[in-house]
Amino acid sequence: MRDDPETRRALAAIFAETHAPGMVAAVVRGDEAVVWGYGVARRGGGRPNGRTLVRLASISKLFTNQTLAALAVEGRMRPNDPLQRWAPPGSLAPPRPGQTPITLVHLATHTSGLPRQSGLAYEADPVRASAARWSWLGRQGAGPPPGRTAVYSNIAYDLLADAISRATGRPYEAVLAERVTRPLGLRD
Repeated sequence: MRDDPETRRALAAIFAETHAPGMVAAVVRGDEAVVWGYGVARRGGGRPNGRTLVRLASISKLFTNQTLAALAVEGRMRPNDPLQRWAPPGSLAPPRPGQTPITLVHLATHTSGLPRQSGLAYEADPVRASAARWSWLGRQGAGPPPGRTAVYSNIAYDLLADAISRATGRPYEAVLAERVTRPLGLRD
C-alpha cells in the first residue's frame, strides 16, 4: 500500500488533539495494510509501531459481549438473567424500589442505570477487585431505572465479566483467552 499523505495528516491531527504520549494507527484497504506510529511508545522509548502493545480500551467490551453470546448459545447463561443470579454468595445486586432488577443484557447494552465509573481505586488482584465491585454495587442508591436510559458504563462491564467468571467457574481472563483472544491470535 502506498503512503497516503492526506491520511497521515488527518491521523497526525487526531494525535495532536488527544494529547496522548503515543498513538498507533492501522489503515486497511482490501488485503493491504499500513501501520503508522506517532509520539513515543514509552518514556525514553522510540516511536510506536505495529508491534507496540496498546490498551484495547472499549474494544474489549465487544469481546465480553461475544463471550456472553457464546455462553448463551451453550445454555450456560441467558442475557435476561438477573445479575443477582451470578452474584457471589452474600452479595447483592439490589433492584431499586419499584424497578426491575439489572440483567446481563442491561450491563451489555449500557442500560443498567449504573454510572460510567465506580470511583473504586485500581486493584490488580482480580478476586479483591471483584469483591470491591460487589460491595460498591450493594451500596448504590437511586439512578436511572434499568432498561430505560443508555448511560455508558465501564463498571457494568466489570460486573458482566464477574458474572461470566461465576457462570464458568473460571477466572474471566482465562475464559476470554479461550473463547476470544487465543482463537484470534491475540497473544498479548
